[in-house]
Amino acid sequence: MFNPFYDKNKFFDMMSEARTRMNDYSRELFHSTFDMMMLGMDDIMRSVGLRHILRHKLIGGGLIPMLSSIMDFEKWETEKFIGILKGDSDETLFDFLKETSSKVLSGIKYDHLVNNLGKQLFGSATFEGEKIIDENDFFTLTYIPAKGTKKAVLFHQGGVLPYSDRIFRFLPETNFFDRFIEAGIDVYAMELKGNIVTNPSMKNLTMDKLIESSHRFTDKAFEHNGGKRMILEGYCGHGMQTAASLLADVEGMQKKVCELMLMVSPIDGRKCNELGDIMNLFPKSMMFWNLMLTAMRGEVVKGDNLQRTIDVAKKSFFEKTTFGRFFHGWKSGLYSDITKIDDLDKRLRMDLAGAYWISPVNATLYPVPVSLAHFRTLLFTVGVSDDGLLPLRYKGKRLNFNDIKKTDLHVTAFYGDLDAMVPFQTADFMKELLGKQFTHIVHEKTGHVSYILSPNRWKEGTDRSFTPGIISTILKHYKQGKVSSPASATVQTK
Repeated sequence: MFNPFYDKNKFFDMMSEARTRMNDYSRELFHSTFDMMMLGMDDIMRSVGLRHILRHKLIGGGLIPMLSSIMDFEKWETEKFIGILKGDSDETLFDFLKETSSKVLSGIKYDHLVNNLGKQLFGSATFEGEKIIDENDFFTLTYIPAKGTKKAVLFHQGGVLPYSDRIFRFLPETNFFDRFIEAGIDVYAMELKGNIVTNPSMKNLTMDKLIESSHRFTDKAFEHNGGKRMILEGYCGHGMQTAASLLADVEGMQKKVCELMLMVSPIDGRKCNELGDIMNLFPKSMMFWNLMLTAMRGEVVKGDNLQRTIDVAKKSFFEKTTFGRFFHGWKSGLYSDITKIDDLDKRLRMDLAGAYWISPVNATLYPVPVSLAHFRTLLFTVGVSDDGLLPLRYKGKRLNFNDIKKTDLHVTAFYGDLDAMVPFQTADFMKELLGKQFTHIVHEKTGHVSYILSPNRWKEGTDRSFTPGIISTILKHYKQGKVSSPASATVQTK
C-alpha cells in the first residue's frame, strides 16, 4: 500500500545520495583534470629543457668535434707542407706525399676494417674446458672451470645490455672472465642467446621471464658445482636485473647464493647525471605512450635508438660517423697496410674491437624488450626509494632491498671515481639501508669499463692495482656452506 511518509523519505535519501555522488564525481573530475593539466605543463617544460640540452649536446658532440678535426687536418698537413717548401724540414716532398697518402688511405680503410675485422674480434674470447650446461629461448648457461686450486664459485648474470653482453668476452687477451678463473673461481655465465637476427624470440623476453631464467640457471649451477653457494654478479645494466632476480625469491636464492656483487650498477639511476638528465627531460607522457604502443605492436625498443640516446648523453656520436671514422684512421695512420687480423698488434686489436662494440651496426642487433626497457626507464626516473623499494613487482609483490636483512647475504658494490656514466653516489643510500651487510668500494683512476679493459690492474700489490683488490674483497664474504645468521659481514668503504 502507498505510504507517503516512507516514499518521501526514500526519495530524499535517493536525492541526497545522488548529490553526494555528484559532488564526489565533480571533485575527482577536477583533481583528474588538474593532474592532467599539470602533467601537460610539466611535459611542456620538459620539452623546452630537452630542446636546449639536445642543442648543447649536438653542438658539443657533433659540430665542434667535426670542425676541430677539419682544422687539425688543415693545420698539420699545411704546416708540414709549408715547412718543406721553405726548407725548414728535413723531410722531402716525396716523403711528405708518401706519408700523407698513407694516412689518407688509413682513414679511408678504417670504417671498413671496424665493420669487418672489428666484428670478428669483438666478443671472441673462449676458455679452456668451457661448455654449455643449460639453455632456454633467451639465454645459455656456460660453465667455465677455474685454473689451479678452486677457491669460490661465481654466477655471472648477463643478458640484455646496450651493444650486447659480448663485451665480457671482449678479446681472448682482454676480457672479464679470465680475472676470476685465474684466481681459482669457477664461473657460470648466463649469456644472451644470439641476437635479434639469429634469435627473433628474444623480443618476447620480459622481466618475469628473465627472473625465472635466473632462478632456473642458478638451480642448475648450484647442482652442477656440488651444492656450493655462489657469488651472484651483475655488471652495469645487468646489476639491477640481477638484484631483482635475487629479491624476487630471497629465501630460495640465499640457499644458492652468499653474496651479491654489483659492478658500476645504477642502483639509484637518478644519480646518473649523463643518462638520468636526458631521460628525465623526455616528456613522461611521450615516453610511456611510446613504450605502450611498442608493446601493443609486439615490437622492441630498437638498439640504435638506445645507442643514439647514450651518444647524445656522452657527446660521442661524431666519432661513429663515416666522417669521424675517417679522421680517426687518418690521425693514427696505422691502417693503410692492414688487410687481415694477423696484421694487427695488441693496440690495434683493441681499437677495432672497441670501435665495433659501440658501433650503430652492433647496437642494432641488440634491441631491448619493452618490459626491460620500462624497468630501466623507471630506475632512472623514479629510482629506488630510500626505504629500498624497487619500481618493480614480481608475482604481485613489490621488490625491496630490505629483504636482504632477513638473510646472511652480503652486497658488495664496485665503482670508479672517473665513471661519468654511473657515478659511485648511485649506491650511497645502500650504506644506511643495509648497514654491515653492504660494502661500497670506490676505485681511484677508474672508469666505466676499466674492470674489463684493464686486466693488469686486477693483480694486487702493485702501484696500478685496484685498491682494495677485487678478488680479495669478494672472498672475504664468501661462504660455501649452509645459510648462517643474518648480518654477519662488515662494512669497508674507500
